[in-house]
Amino acid sequence: MIIKPSDAEYPDFYKGYIALVPDGDVIKFLKKQKRLFTGLIDSIPEDQLLYRYAEGKWTIKQIVGHVIDTERIMAYRALVFSRGERQPIPGFNENEYVEKASFNKKNIQDLILEFAKLRESNLALIQGFTDDMIDRKGNANDFFFSVRAIIYIIAGHVEHHVNVIRDRYLSKETHT
Repeated sequence: MIIKPSDAEYPDFYKGYIALVPDGDVIKFLKKQKRLFTGLIDSIPEDQLLYRYAEGKWTIKQIVGHVIDTERIMAYRALVFSRGERQPIPGFNENEYVEKASFNKKNIQDLILEFAKLRESNLALIQGFTDDMIDRKGNANDFFFSVRAIIYIIAGHVEHHVNVIRDRYLSKETHT
């Protein structure tokens, strides 16, 4: 079982994401999260997918695209760090990525399928890591991360956005 990372395994910025992941088997949680996230997104009516709760905020489609981009990037980091990469990995500007991706023009079912396939691929990657690989660290965006921390960040990042969608996009107060 992959235990939660210590604070020394990741930058403080990610503490909130990691706190959103319950204690226990993170692999089971990632599998369950795939079903819950895709089910949540699939349940949202088409006319709400382009809703923004405030000017300058992303639409639900853009959030889904951002979740996909971030999971893909974090999985790449986990892969290269697990293999002992010593070169720093660059950061990314999530706002620029979303702006340039045209997620609002994509079919939501295509985005849901992309997330599901990506998560399955990442689960296969993570389940193939040895204990030594999970303990390895690397540099991304001038910060050091363990592979273990990245796994938890992937899970916590999705949880964060599920909470944002529920609280800011789907709550009754949002639409009154």
